[in-house]
Amino acid sequence: MLIPYENIVYRNLKSSFTNFNELLVNLNSISLTGFVHLEFQGFQSIVFLQNGRVCNAFAEFNSVKKLGQEAFNYINAKVREAGGQINVYSLSSELIMLFSNSVKNEIVYKDLSSEFTSLDKLIAKLQEEQHTGHIEAISKSGNKKAFIFFQTGEILKMLLSVIEKPLFEVDEFQEIKDTFSNAAVVFNVYKSNLSLVNSNSWLTTTYEISEMLELWGAIIQVVEKQVGSETFASIFKQVLFEHADKYLFLDPFLGEFKYADGKIILKSKSVQNFDQALKEVLRTTIAKLNIQKPSKVDLDQVREKFAEVIDKYSLTNLIYDLTA
Repeated sequence: MLIPYENIVYRNLKSSFTNFNELLVNLNSISLTGFVHLEFQGFQSIVFLQNGRVCNAFAEFNSVKKLGQEAFNYINAKVREAGGQINVYSLSSELIMLFSNSVKNEIVYKDLSSEFTSLDKLIAKLQEEQHTGHIEAISKSGNKKAFIFFQTGEILKMLLSVIEKPLFEVDEFQEIKDTFSNAAVVFNVYKSNLSLVNSNSWLTTTYEISEMLELWGAIIQVVEKQVGSETFASIFKQVLFEHADKYLFLDPFLGEFKYADGKIILKSKSVQNFDQALKEVLRTTIAKLNIQKPSKVDLDQVREKFAEVIDKYSLTNLIYDLTA
């Protein structure tokens, strides 16, 4: 299945260095409508997002396809492995619902060549059959693509993509015909259930920013206890300011991030790279306080208390990194 991979948000994130659940928290915080594409050798998957919430998922490996909740659960486990690449794309709300529902498709015609059939005849046939699904038209050079969606034989939406212009909607079929007029083209036809286009069903996800805030608050408090609140607060605020250029939400003067007495309050609407930001801040703070290592006893207590959260967010190396 083709998806328009054009409006890039994040490019070439490595699975071994990316906290997937935190990435979903970030995308939720900015209400992204689009999709996450995760690829390993022999494994392809897509997580569809509507206003930051997961509305569908698709995974394919060894000719096996998984959809919906089952696919998302599998992706969430797979992404912890090394060797994967993650890209994030934005797309309009209407298109996300069309494409996310089209993953429930079945192939009707595969790799039809324009040498043997025309797009006009193919569309006429599908309209006569009251087809629900879509056509993918791909030039053999790969630089032209079209998507034509049908609902009971009626054309619902037509999309076109050419090398000099990303995906855009077209109103007249003639524009697609003109684009492909001198090109060798391959057509794929899919049957699918687009009746769920306006559905507001969401998949069950495991991420929750409050859990991460509670864990990090407990970790920071371990360091604070070693030097006292007053000394810690002075250095910690200085370090936050030093890192604010890279992580804007840390700027003490904006008041979007606050720490006190083992508790973190986060008012920022964007928490991108939250985990990485606090790792850098805490390491710098520890160095400025001349602490060789945070208390292992206290950190072990944190690890025991938050074992489930640490596992969920793939943070098993976090406490070890702070004490190494």
